[in-house]
Amino acid sequence: FFFQAEDGIRDYKVTGVQPCALPISVAAASSPTITLDASGAPVVAWTADHAGGRDIYVARYDAEAGGWMPLGGSLTGGGISGTGTARLAKLATTAAGPVAVWLDAVPNIPDASRIYVRRFNGTAWVEVGTGSATGNGLVGGATGDDLAVASDGTRTAVAWTRRSAGVRHVLLKQCISTAWEEIAGSATGGGVSGAADPWFAGSVAYAGQRSEEHTS
Repeated sequence: FFFQAEDGIRDYKVTGVQPCALPISVAAASSPTITLDASGAPVVAWTADHAGGRDIYVARYDAEAGGWMPLGGSLTGGGISGTGTARLAKLATTAAGPVAVWLDAVPNIPDASRIYVRRFNGTAWVEVGTGSATGNGLVGGATGDDLAVASDGTRTAVAWTRRSAGVRHVLLKQCISTAWEEIAGSATGGGVSGAADPWFAGSVAYAGQRSEEHTS
């Protein structure tokens, strides 16, 4: 369910709340994430268990239609991921459309994940740079359930963790246009953190705009 506050937003008081049921029936749904698009409409993504696999589904609330609508094929079949091994999506809003980032299992390597990224261009969910949602994607060696994303509308940054010799490190890449790059060694070696506590809780932001984050 998504709960929308109708009044009192500026005062941080919720005086009216409406539950809006999402329209899709799957075996199970988990790990919801939300952003507001450029028009202020809520966009929700989640992990959908279906047909023996897991994929990322996305819905946008259309106030005029009075219901939750797909963005492209985001609510049928394999959703926006189409791999059957996707989980833990995060959303960010950019000037070019909503961006979804998620973890996707690496075949035959337990506890290892690839990071995939797609953006809705108004018609379809497309890669953000060549290979961002195929092969190893943005990175092929993420470990754990740590993922964070932020955007200032133009740039998009993604942070994740990777274990090396029993030590977990926080790494980051940033995309400007369609090129994903590290910032001052942020995606190699010890990355941003050097080392992170096993109970890592992290976020990434532009100009104080906090990210979508996950704690493991």
